[in-house]
Amino acid sequence: MPHVPNLLERLYVLRGNRAPGTIYDLLGSWTCKTVVLAAEVGVFEALSERPGTASDLAVRLDCDPDTLGMLCTFLARAGYLDRDGETYHLSGLSERWLVGDASLVDWFTFWDRVVYPFWDDNAETVLRTGAPEQSLYAWLDDHPELWAATQRGFEAAATVVVDPILDAVDLAGDERVLDVGGGHGRYAIAACERHPGVEATVVDDPLALAVARENAADAELDDRVSVRGADLLTDDLGGGNGDAETYDVAFVFNVVHGMTPAENERLLASVADALAPGGRVVVVDQFADTSGPMATARSLVAFIGFSYRVLLGGRAYPYAEVADWLGAAGFVDTSRTDFRRAPGVSMATGRLS
Repeated sequence: MPHVPNLLERLYVLRGNRAPGTIYDLLGSWTCKTVVLAAEVGVFEALSERPGTASDLAVRLDCDPDTLGMLCTFLARAGYLDRDGETYHLSGLSERWLVGDASLVDWFTFWDRVVYPFWDDNAETVLRTGAPEQSLYAWLDDHPELWAATQRGFEAAATVVVDPILDAVDLAGDERVLDVGGGHGRYAIAACERHPGVEATVVDDPLALAVARENAADAELDDRVSVRGADLLTDDLGGGNGDAETYDVAFVFNVVHGMTPAENERLLASVADALAPGGRVVVVDQFADTSGPMATARSLVAFIGFSYRVLLGGRAYPYAEVADWLGAAGFVDTSRTDFRRAPGVSMATGRLS
């Protein structure tokens, strides 16, 4: 995908099972590799500047024209480019999702450069034993050159949901935000950009924070967005070093899926300790009990849940279990929000009584 079978193909191949429907999965896997390659050599950015033929693009990108033409032909068939005679230009899909501030290219690259190599080395072991020999994050500590690509990938994925999440959170103008496991810092930065009185602290593995520092500096918010390296399960989240500082809102985004139930109970109790009375917690993740009319959301959650097991030894938890952890930590009035713009992504909230 995004190759979409026509009606005849759906009836003959998928419904009738008269030809191997698995070919669409092969197309999807190679489309991902091809998009990453095209982005790496600059095809999408070049065409965002102006349309061009394969020969023109080859000169601009220092590529072999015949091979580049084959690549562009496939990208056009896959829906990433449009073609007018011999001239290629970006499709609406690519204009929306592969160039500019909303680009998901770094998300594709993260899967290609980081997830797939780790998966190839560990998936069978996890299937047989139930857990990876080391988590993706421990593996990244041994491959520090890939941390930036990882955080950039997470950041790209965040661009899809940051606005609807912050719309739903409804921050006040002067709250202090604790971004637990915030890595790239994009959520904390966006909160500060929306609300001039908000200040935020991003707490994560020290090696994961370089991108957050860079992003905060680029946004000219390094006076309001601070970073602090910490172990989320053992270190004080409320300032550390004996600091009694507390926060009004805690973001726990895409964290609980990588931990055991006992670890999540401990983490959320630590989050509660870091909040002022009446403070709020916002948990964003993929919940195993996702339902509703969007089959894509259900499939994504099933796949992502399994990938969390391979990458982290984790899983996608049902909302009810997350709500139980929040209750055990002292949070009340828990509720859930699902986001159609990001199929499979959900939010759980609660406040301290």
